[in-house]
Amino acid sequence: MIFYDSLGRKESILTANFGRLDEGNNDIFLRDSVVFISLTSAQRLDCKDLRFDSKTALFTTDRFCRISTPTDTIYGRGFRATQDMSRSEFMHVYGTFMPPDSTFSFE
Repeated sequence: MIFYDSLGRKESILTANFGRLDEGNNDIFLRDSVVFISLTSAQRLDCKDLRFDSKTALFTTDRFCRISTPTDTIYGRGFRATQDMSRSEFMHVYGTFMPPDSTFSFE
């Protein structure tokens, strides 16, 4: 799948070996070698399965996954993100990463 922004520019690419569309509510379920690449944020998500909820426009999984950027790799179990990956959240995270700036704080 290829996702586009409101101006018609390619925003992200999503691939998997298996996918199913729930036509009743337009939700998507993907499994087996799921890879999501955000062209705008240079992030790559790898996971075993991923769901897209069309009502909330969120990707979610409760399984192991990994996000890679040019500088960091973060691993976790349980994940959710917006369609363009501009906001993402791990439920249980581990790995190393650089905070974006000195105002970064843990909550």
